[in-house]
Amino acid sequence: MKKQRPADVTVTDKLRDWSVSKGWPMYLPDQFITEFHDRSEASGKTYANAEKAFQNQILWASPGHRFYSAQEWETKLQSAKRMERTPKRTSTAPDLIAGIPVTAGRQTVSAAEIARQAIAAMRAKL
Repeated sequence: MKKQRPADVTVTDKLRDWSVSKGWPMYLPDQFITEFHDRSEASGKTYANAEKAFQNQILWASPGHRFYSAQEWETKLQSAKRMERTPKRTSTAPDLIAGIPVTAGRQTVSAAEIARQAIAAMRAKL
């Protein structure tokens, strides 16, 4: 089996979806990627599945797991939440954002709010 280099791992929509499925902010993997690359490069490790190794690093750093540090986790969590807060713009009629009609002067919903609505709709179908 060919080993994967950790430097080839990038943050993808799949990783962001995984983060959301765990109840974490969508951009949490972005907070860990540099650390993952640095640690793996320093140790010279290669993996059978580097993306899964990256997921494990995030999971193990989360509350209740072996490498949890409250200060580090909260710092990364807050940074990820700040990334989700996209600036809201004032729109003009007849804009539609994710099927939501927006009237002039009303602020649109953020991407995070749209994602939460989509996840809630998917969960309701289950």
